[in-house]
Amino acid sequence: MRRPRTSSFLLPITSLMVFLFIQAGCRPDRELLLKTHSGSSVEATGAEGVKDSPVVARIGGRSIMFEEVTSNLDALPMFVRVRYQAPERRLEFLEAYIEYQLLALDASRRGMAGDSLVVDELKHDLVDRYLRENVDAAFRSADVSREDLERVYNQNLDRFNRPAQKRVLRIVVADRLEAARLAFRAAELTRQASGDPVEVFRGLAKPPLAPPGVAMKLEDLGFLHEGSPAAAGLPEPVVLSAMMLGELYSVGGPVEAPDGWSVLFLAEERPAVAIPFEQASSDVAGMIVDERRLEARRALAASLRAGREVTVDADVLSGLAAEASSLAAIPAGEVVR
Repeated sequence: MRRPRTSSFLLPITSLMVFLFIQAGCRPDRELLLKTHSGSSVEATGAEGVKDSPVVARIGGRSIMFEEVTSNLDALPMFVRVRYQAPERRLEFLEAYIEYQLLALDASRRGMAGDSLVVDELKHDLVDRYLRENVDAAFRSADVSREDLERVYNQNLDRFNRPAQKRVLRIVVADRLEAARLAFRAAELTRQASGDPVEVFRGLAKPPLAPPGVAMKLEDLGFLHEGSPAAAGLPEPVVLSAMMLGELYSVGGPVEAPDGWSVLFLAEERPAVAIPFEQASSDVAGMIVDERRLEARRALAASLRAGREVTVDADVLSGLAAEASSLAAIPAGEVVR
């Protein structure tokens, strides 16, 4: 029997142990892992509900089952899972999982299992697994009819077939000189922004960044392209200038229009997309399945709520809302103490 290797790749294992907390993915090839550990014994594990699953490793009296390892491998993001397709990589994953379990056992012995944050995380995992096994499993992409696929595809044509688009914001002021000052400030502040440049531009239209006594109107023009229906009703000079904005987060203007002087800002870009129905059908099926699962989850929550007395303290709730609103109003550069 092949002897387990010692850990000679600490950095990859350390990185992998972080990903062991992430959930998602498809099941790897069972036969490949079985062949890798073909000499392992088989025993039942009542706690996990898995019978006749090979034992791939032991930590003292603690058996690590095949199904346990594959389930945790399933929970990794796709870009991590693809690394562990080869048998030798599977063994590397197993060694990382053993180290992960050793750390968990030591943390438990030190009394951390009862920590409120640990308990909350366990509840989160418990609910997620419950929903996946008792709700999500009932909905599969293979069960979606072609009629539903075509209907949802046609309802989302702008996602699968669209020209290149630009999402543009504008701030409108009445005075040309104020608009020129605003354009200069917008270009400098968004260029130097350490946070989101879009939020910096939005902030220029309201206190404390907006000059006192100067009326400003912030508008989101939406996603525009030449002849876009979204441009209907907008001043033509504004639309033409918006389409001429080059780099992402660039500032344009001031542009004169009947409603005032506009300073423009390129907030987002969408590349042109042309995906035919047959090619997009798998994505469409995923959209439909996600929506059906969400509806089923909500229905389950509603049924559970109906059988229990749930009360909400409106005064406390309003206090929380007020606190959240006051925090949101604090400028990005100010420290909250």
